[in-house]
Amino acid sequence: GVLSKAAALWLIISPLLLGLLYDLCLVKERKWFAGKEFSIDATSIFLSWGTGTFLLNVWAVLCCVGAFEKEFWAALGVGIGGANAVNNQNGAENIAAAEVAARGNDIVGDVINGDRIDVADNAVEHSRRKLKWQGENGQISRSYEILWAVLRNWEWDKIDGVTLLKECTTPIARQLAVALLSPLLAYVGFLALYYIVSGGRDAVGIVLPVLGFIDKGVYQMFLFRSFAFTVIAIQLAVAFQQPLQKWFQAAHKAARDDRYLVGEILMNYALFREQ
Repeated sequence: GVLSKAAALWLIISPLLLGLLYDLCLVKERKWFAGKEFSIDATSIFLSWGTGTFLLNVWAVLCCVGAFEKEFWAALGVGIGGANAVNNQNGAENIAAAEVAARGNDIVGDVINGDRIDVADNAVEHSRRKLKWQGENGQISRSYEILWAVLRNWEWDKIDGVTLLKECTTPIARQLAVALLSPLLAYVGFLALYYIVSGGRDAVGIVLPVLGFIDKGVYQMFLFRSFAFTVIAIQLAVAFQQPLQKWFQAAHKAARDDRYLVGEILMNYALFREQ
């Protein structure tokens, strides 16, 4: 059922994918990539699974406490503005909520093109998108609450396939699979193409114009990790698309204001010389 699928994704598949990715990107040495120590046994798989389980659950705990949000660190007095940033953020959220409520009094009950507008549902949906993974209302916390209710109080009616699978374990496993399999496929494809172009010769290394001779294990390790970090960077860019867009807009506005001296007091240079 839903619980068994979620458990398999969270306890087996996702930790294994994360552990193998961590092993290939940070642990394996050039001898392994050169084929001199190429071996995948039960011990290495178990170690990768253990590492992935630890990293995955640490990330989940950090998500539950909201450690990846600036408000979390501002509440601890770390970062720009400290606790004042939290007060300003809360004040802005309260003002926005009041504006939504004011608009809601005028809008609720109206019918446009035969569809009733539900401001409350829209506000809840906006809040869920904003706090997708972080905090007490995030997907990780809600999934933990369901599992705790089922395992501790045997409340089987609390099982929610949308929360456990669609919104939590399945997206995590999908992103980890993309992060691991995409660089692997690109790496194998590049080596196969190189093997065809070189006529089937298995060279001990390559010679680059500036760097000179590079060992086979070194360039193959660098090749795979370059693919892996590129894929991870693309995933992060897609995940943080809106914050990055806001940051670029803020940087552009600051550069524009600096160029046109917005907010600056201009002095009359000729009048200043006469004085």
